[in-house]
Amino acid sequence: MTCVAHQEKCNYIPEIETPPEPWNGLLIGTDPNSNMFHAHSDIQFMLQKDIVWRSRNSSQPCGKWFAGQFIVNVSLGTDLWMMCVSNQICMHFGYLAKKLAAYLPSRERERADCEFLCSFVQKHQQILRLHKEVNQVFGLLLASNLFTTASLLCCMAFYTVVQGLNAEGISYMMLFASVAAQFYMVSSYGQRLIDLSFSISMAAYLQNWYDGSIRYKKDLLLIMARAERPAEISAKGIIVISLDTFKILMSITYRFFAVIRQTVGK
Repeated sequence: MTCVAHQEKCNYIPEIETPPEPWNGLLIGTDPNSNMFHAHSDIQFMLQKDIVWRSRNSSQPCGKWFAGQFIVNVSLGTDLWMMCVSNQICMHFGYLAKKLAAYLPSRERERADCEFLCSFVQKHQQILRLHKEVNQVFGLLLASNLFTTASLLCCMAFYTVVQGLNAEGISYMMLFASVAAQFYMVSSYGQRLIDLSFSISMAAYLQNWYDGSIRYKKDLLLIMARAERPAEISAKGIIVISLDTFKILMSITYRFFAVIRQTVGK
């Protein structure tokens, strides 16, 4: 009797089922259309773990892209801003040179001629002070960009030799060309500033200075002597930014490229 009663109680025990929706979808390894576990639930768990791992690591390319864009924008933005300010200073130097070359002195107007030179010197000194401030602002950035550019050019030359003429090697060559072109633009604006600041001395010589008074000629000599020291954009006094600097940097890069090519060839 006891066995029969115990069996009847067991028949009345409710059957355990998996939770209904939406909880059923949260259980790993279950079928949403059934209350039974799959036999290959471990495989489904491995697939879901792989998806989670990939989603976590998907943010790494975004971080690298952001860091690369930040570095490029800082480097390119600094050079563009420096070139814009340098171009403004060049415009002022060119204007002063044309104004001085077009002036016609006379011995009968000695006082007026000296007043003209006085106002000219005041404007020239103001432009030189502005140039000094530009050197103070961009000197450290230009020094860092100069060493960074030199390092990049040497590294790109090395990777181009190692990779050869494949897709990655061509990408390194394109990066080499873009970095060299960027530094060439900076060097060309530095050279333009040197040439236009020196043009004031040439303008003083080309005008009709022989028609002026003795005092005018002596004052004009002082202007010529100061203009023969051209305004330069220097990287904290380390090196002057000009086309000669670009030539020196490309020469060093080519020597490094030749040494690496000969070493790899052996």
